Amino acid sequence: MAQTARPAGAVTIDLTRALVSVRQVCQVCAVSRRTVYNWMEAGKVEYVILPSGCRRVYADTLLKAPPEKP
Repeated sequence: MAQTARPAGAVTIDLTRALVSVRQVCQVCAVSRRTVYNWMEAGKVEYVILPSGCRRVYADTLLKAPPEKP
């Protein structure tokens, strides 16, 4: 059986972690949809693609500590 390719940031769905929509990420982080998709492509956030084709971001990947000041 041939395996299908997945985008770099996509992972298998972990039902123990909370998922949020792209729209919710935009609202919480005050960024555009394009920015969220750029984060996905760059691997800055973990996400899944649902069978419907919708993308959902794992909420815990949005909670990062701010970088330390030198």
